[in-house]
Formats: sequence, structure tokens, C-alpha cells
Amino acid sequence: MTKPPADPGSFRDPLSRVFVADDAVIRALSGEALADYEAAAAASFFTKAVADGRIVGTERVPDDEVGALVGDEGRWEAALRHDRIPFLSYPYEWPFEMLKDAALLQLELTRQGLDEGVITKDATSYNVQFVGARPTFIDVGSFEKLRDGQPWYGDRQFCELFLYPLMLQAYKDLPFQPWLRGAIDGITPAEARALMSFRDRFRKGVFSQVVLRAALESRYADTDTDVKKELGKRRAGDDGIGPVGVFLQPLLQARAHHAGDGDAVDANALGRKRHRQRAGRLIQRGPRQRERQKVRMRPPRGKGRDVDDRAHRALGLVVLLGLADHAFRSHLAQLQRRHQVLAQHRLDGGIVGV
Repeated sequence: MTKPPADPGSFRDPLSRVFVADDAVIRALSGEALADYEAAAAASFFTKAVADGRIVGTERVPDDEVGALVGDEGRWEAALRHDRIPFLSYPYEWPFEMLKDAALLQLELTRQGLDEGVITKDATSYNVQFVGARPTFIDVGSFEKLRDGQPWYGDRQFCELFLYPLMLQAYKDLPFQPWLRGAIDGITPAEARALMSFRDRFRKGVFSQVVLRAALESRYADTDTDVKKELGKRRAGDDGIGPVGVFLQPLLQARAHHAGDGDAVDANALGRKRHRQRAGRLIQRGPRQRERQKVRMRPPRGKGRDVDDRAHRALGLVVLLGLADHAFRSHLAQLQRRHQVLAQHRLDGGIVGV
């Protein structure tokens, strides 16, 4: 049997590889990928999704045929045979409704998998194809066993390749197809925020999914922290600070340590020392100068106190914007109800007059 050629687009996942034959698509699996597939195949949602066409038709290749199909490199321990999709299309060719249906399928499969201990490791729109008008999930290798405390790593990818393009057309009336054609990885949070006006930030999902994401990425863009690796350590129970601690750790370190020779310094103590020095200079001045200086003097503040203040201001801003968003929506709903009542009164008056 002739070994089918490898798909040139199958290179991102080191645990599996796709080979394209004339009548089928073969997916080679490593040992880890095989364990993840067996966990997914044993779940009821997976079997039901394959039966109704939401997941591409998949079957296990007999072990004695694996070598002939994918080679005897020793890298692959098993293989799957998928049904071929009659016609391939891409997200930048789809209309709004097709991208929306693909996004809903991705969320549906991820949510159902979570209930049975399975999660998708990514969420690219290129994992979905259409058979007729029905979206079909084709990347079976994307399913993996859910580990304790594991977040959804595909969240950012879902936003960039599903949510932001849909927002772009729904809120700004701009076609997303040219953008996705020129950027295979989708629209970044910073790019999406630049496209949204101040008024758009009060639309559903824009503030939490666009503005805050872009702010967090800007804040931690220059850090050397590998978030995915750090979250893996937290799952292993290295120090137990959890996923949020990965982002808060720089703030905690800034409060406890001063950047210099790696030695720990009490930042608040430094602030008190500077305050005493300023107070000493104040005593040596005249009464009028002392009065002016008292107005300008502030309580002692160290680097850690500054970090706390910035965090408090950021939290206060989030709460304030949330309250403003709630008040705006309540006022808008009240205006809509008033308009409906007035319209009904006019209609009733017209009927009575007739």
C-alpha cells in the first residue's frame, strides 16, 4: 500500500499529522494524542456528534495497517481514518451566517466536552468545514483530556477568529473577509479595540472581551512569562497560587522587592525615609515656606503602595464603567418602553377616531 502524502497545512500540532489519500483522510497519532482521542471517543457527546454529522466521520485504523499508511518512523502509535469533505472552503470565503454557525458549533462541542472531562486545545475557524449547509468539526486531534484547573487555551483564538470578525460586521458594518484573508491568525484584541469607538464599548461583550483583553495584553506584553507553561505548573501544584496568580505575580514581586542586585528591599521603609528627610528640610525653612510645603507634602509612599494604588484605581475604573454601562442600558430600556407606550396610545387613538 502506497503511503499517502502529508497535508502541508498539518504542522502546528506536534502530537498528530494528517495524510491525504484518494478516498479518505488519515490522521497519525502519537501516544499522548491516542490517549486524548480514546478519552474523547468514550464520551457520549462525541459519539452523538459523529452520528449526526457535527464531527467528521472517524474510525480507528487497525494497528497492523498503521505502518503502511503513515510510515514506520516509530513516532506514531495509531491512526484514524476520516471521511473526506466533498468541498473545502475557508472562513474568509464565508458570509456572516456561516461564520456564526461555525462559532456556535465550536462553543457547543467545547461545552458538551467539559461536562464529560474533555476540552478542545484550540478554537480556530479553520477546524470547521461545511457539508452542504451543515457545519462539521474536522480537527478530532483538537480534543484532549481536561486536567484539574486547566483553563481553555483556545479562548483567545476563538475571539480572534470568530468573535472579533463577527463583531466587526455586526457593530461596524465592515466585512470581515478581507481582514481574515490578509491575517490568517485573525484580529488581535488591540486591533479590535482600535476599530471600536467609545460608544461601541457599551455594546454587549465589547468592554469585557475587547477593551479589557487589549489592556491586559498591553500591560503584560513586555514580560517574559510563558503563561501557558506557568498555568501548567499551577496545575501540578507547585505553589498553588492559581491561574490569576500568573498575572498578579509581577505586581506582588514589585511590592516585595526592589529591582536592584536581586536583594529584597522594604519599599515602604524607603518611602518613610524620604518623608523624614523632607520633613527635616521643612523645619529649617521659614513659616510661610512651611505652610506652602505642607500643602504639597503627601504621606510616605513606597513602590508597593504605588502598585496598590494603581490596582485600586484600575478596579475602581472597572466598577465605574460597569455601573455606567448598567445605567446606560437601563435608561435605553426605559426610553424604548416609553416609546412603545406612546406608539400604542397613538394607535388606540387612531382606532377610536375611526
